[in-house]
Amino acid sequence: MRLKKILRVHAIFIPAILIGVWSCTPKGERQPETIRPNFIILMSDNHSWEHLGSYGDPVLKTPAIDKLAADGLRFNHAYCSAPSCAPARASMLTGQDIWRLEEAANLWGDFPAKFKVFTQLLEESGYLVGHEGKGWGPGDWEASGRTENPAGKKFYSFEEFYNEKERGQPFFYWFSSRDPHRPFKTGGWEKGNIDIDKMEVPPYLPDTEDVRKDMGDYYAEIESFDRDVASYLQLLKEMGQLD
Repeated sequence: MRLKKILRVHAIFIPAILIGVWSCTPKGERQPETIRPNFIILMSDNHSWEHLGSYGDPVLKTPAIDKLAADGLRFNHAYCSAPSCAPARASMLTGQDIWRLEEAANLWGDFPAKFKVFTQLLEESGYLVGHEGKGWGPGDWEASGRTENPAGKKFYSFEEFYNEKERGQPFFYWFSSRDPHRPFKTGGWEKGNIDIDKMEVPPYLPDTEDVRKDMGDYYAEIESFDRDVASYLQLLKEMGQLD
């Protein structure tokens, strides 16, 4: 069943969907081996939901993400918990509304250690947990006595992370990209062959060449993130972990 397969593999863009798999067996019968799913979150940053091919953008080319959307689940009624980076990530990690999280509800705040995060729960249950890139932030997670970023131990590549995995150990990995966050690479739209004349400029912005070029640079970084997604999928395939 397609739904079961996708739920066991990836939570992409709308993260913090943690799925446990277990079974009930009549008393006296041998318990079957529990299947523990692996999780990978691939997250872009400051990326509006409608700017993807799978959500109808006529200009962007995001084939890797579009294929995941076609083969898996696409959410049409999912909302960010806060219109700001660190608070939204704190809410995702704790499963709580930002007004309950004290300093963690602020940009450049700290992250009180009394708030448990789902990465801790996974680690305590035997998962290898790690993140690459931004993780939780910007903020000072050390101020409250935490020994690592709430997103988990920091790695510089998925290969480095995977090499620490023990045989049969389930894993959780969060690739937290900074694309397409400002500042954009100037002229990225030209290198990326973005057709700025076909873009839809929002009505609250002036439809000028400079605005279109700026939007084009933003689009180029989204396409760069899509290439990151493609590389992760290829890596999982080579490792025999894609299914």
